[in-house]
Amino acid sequence: MTKDPTPLVRGAAVLLMTLTTVFHIIGGIGAVCVSFGGPDYRPAVPYIPYQHIYQPITIAVLILGFVFVILTYAMFRGEPWAVWTAIALMAVSLVITYIRMRYSLMIRGGTAPTNVRFYITIVTFLYMLVTQVPALRKRVDWKRPLGKTGSYSTPGGVAFMVAGLFTALSPWGVGSSHVIDGVNYAMIMAKPLLALGGTLMLIGAGLLISVKLGRPVDEVLLNWVRTRIALRRPDPATAEGGNR
Repeated sequence: MTKDPTPLVRGAAVLLMTLTTVFHIIGGIGAVCVSFGGPDYRPAVPYIPYQHIYQPITIAVLILGFVFVILTYAMFRGEPWAVWTAIALMAVSLVITYIRMRYSLMIRGGTAPTNVRFYITIVTFLYMLVTQVPALRKRVDWKRPLGKTGSYSTPGGVAFMVAGLFTALSPWGVGSSHVIDGVNYAMIMAKPLLALGGTLMLIGAGLLISVKLGRPVDEVLLNWVRTRIALRRPDPATAEGGNR
């Protein structure tokens, strides 16, 4: 009897998506300083002529990171839409990350650590594509949950909490690489990063509290949308009577 490859194939997919997610969130946070720093922030000075390119890419990478959290959990739950959505968004990520790498190479002569995210994403992207080859896909159950599942607000809340913590502590974590002429320029961004990190952690805490109270935000919003759609649907009896 052939062993079911579902746990191995999908478990590897979830693991790779988790790594991709982490590097997107950390990469987005790490690029905030050079993307939005001004003339008084010396590490950002070489990037100022290119901030119109760096800023939207940084925002996009952060958004993709949070979306990948949901997609990773959706893949764990066995949602049929998650795999191809992840593949499509990773393709977008690879394009914008490649653009950023080209500019990084031109500005400072190197692409690290952005290249690490690029390589991890491309490995995940190619792996997910291979798993969708018909001969393999039909052997894997993509709709069976891999374990106990719950609300999307749980992984979403954890992601916001972790991202907020990284954001708030980043000025101290990267201080050694931001010291120029004895000045720690990372601390110049400390207040806005603390404010942003605190906001993210509050959002995450709110999502987790909503789960604890039995009113997960995602389920409440989904029920609200369903209710509004139901209210807009015409009454079949009325519609039939009107056609007579």
